[in-house]
This record gives sequence, structure tokens and C-alpha cells, in this order.
Amino acid sequence: MRQMHDLIPRQVLRATKGARPADALVEVYARRGDYVDGFHVDVAGEVTLAEFIDAFFASRAFRSERWLIAILGNPTSDAALGALASGASDRFAAWKTEARREDEILLSDFTAFTRCWLKVAPAPGRLVSASRLFFGTAFTRGSRPGVGNLLLRLLFAALRPLHAFYARTLLDSAAARLFRERRAGRAGRQD
Repeated sequence: MRQMHDLIPRQVLRATKGARPADALVEVYARRGDYVDGFHVDVAGEVTLAEFIDAFFASRAFRSERWLIAILGNPTSDAALGALASGASDRFAAWKTEARREDEILLSDFTAFTRCWLKVAPAPGRLVSASRLFFGTAFTRGSRPGVGNLLLRLLFAALRPLHAFYARTLLDSAAARLFRERRAGRAGRQD
């Protein structure tokens, strides 16, 4: 059986937990005291936000989440993903764009308790063209205090190590997809 690390090309570095840029869109939640994490991976070449969005949400690792989201009543399609990536739509599956810049996007899920953040930037300290891909999650307290909110926060706290593993896996899978597409010289959705 192939291990997850066997699916990541050697030319792609593994995702690591690290500092988020101080001006990142997701930082508004960190300043409020909400849980916010951030992971990054460096890949060869220049990557646009649209390419990253497409690679992330169409990656092998994200397929099962898309399937689960569809079962929960938020079906999606590759066309909807393309519209989000290009900026033609502000919705995709269970998410709605909360804020967007040329190099980053902040999405809120339908519950408004979680945020998904993606950003592209030049990779620092590289002699060749490389991009740093950022992915993070914000788990917000929400506007409704109460037992349900507290239980959600406790559940997330208990699952945080699993979440960190899954976040790295998602980012590694997106980076590997970008690598495969560039190596094949195409921008299609074939894996």
C-alpha cells in the first residue's frame, strides 16, 4: 500500500506549520482571539491564486470532503470550482467568499464557524522562481454564546491534532497536483 508521502513528488517540499503573513486576511480572527492556524509549502515556479484554488479543491485529498459536503446538501461541480478560482463566483460548495485579494482568498463555511484561507506569495530565499502556498483555518467563536457553541469548541480542541495532519495532507496534495499538471504541460483536471 502506498503511503501519503509516496504520492508527493520529491521536487515538492512537505507542508509545515508556520507563521502567517501579518497582513493576511485571516489575521482578523487571530486578533479577536479565535483559533487560527497556518501551513505553507514551497513549489517551483510562479503559481497564481486561481491555480492554487483549483489545485486545492480538486486535489486527491479533498475529494472525500467534496463528496461529504455534497451529501450534507451542498453539492458542487468542477465548473463551480472554476468560477470561484477565476473570481467569477463568490461561492463554492459549503463556502462563500468573505474577502479576496489578488493573491489570497478567505472563505466562510455555511455555519459561519469556520474559515478557509489560501494565499500565494513568492517563496523567500530561493534562487529560482518558486511560490509559497499558504493554507489556514480559523475556528471562530461565533456570535451566539451558549452550550452548543462551547461543545463545538471543545470538540474542535480535541480534534486539533487530527486537523493539523489533515491540513498538511490537503496542502501537500494541492502542491503535488500543481506539480503533476505542470510536468504534464496541461492545466486540466485529470489526475
